Amino acid sequence: MALFGYCTYVEGDVVARWYRSRDARSHAISKEAFWYWASGQAYGPEALRGLNPQEFRPIDGLCEPFSPNFGK
Repeated sequence: MALFGYCTYVEGDVVARWYRSRDARSHAISKEAFWYWASGQAYGPEALRGLNPQEFRPIDGLCEPFSPNFGK
């Protein structure tokens, strides 16, 4: 069975996460990016500033699932 993963590096700490589907992994990436942007931990879309970082929700044009196209 295929696994889909990604890693984050924050202040010297590396965390790897694995998922059973590409969609689940893409959702997790979007949710983590939303948290960093909404909490002001990283630069992101101005429209996300001030939102509750714990309340992830898709926002048209801003928080759509990350879905890379690797030559498909």
